Amino acid sequence: MYLGIDYWTRNIGVAIAEIGIAIPHAVYDHEEFFIELPELIKKRKIQVIVIGEAIGYDAYGKQKKRFLKAIERIKKTVPDVHIEIQDE
Repeated sequence: MYLGIDYWTRNIGVAIAEIGIAIPHAVYDHEEFFIELPELIKKRKIQVIVIGEAIGYDAYGKQKKRFLKAIERIKKTVPDVHIEIQDE
């Protein structure tokens, strides 16, 4: 199972896919997402997290730094799940 994450400044969109097309699951505020993430991973038997990265991020910009911090926090929150970053 795959968990797709669309990381926004104010919210985080989440979709779930077994194969192929992802089905929208929920939109969380940032803190709620990190509280719910471990249970969601366990309940849905997620093996891979795919995080969309907006192509327009400035390599050293504020948004890029937030994005990279979020990825690190996801890794710490669910260390046993493989994470992939995908250009949007």
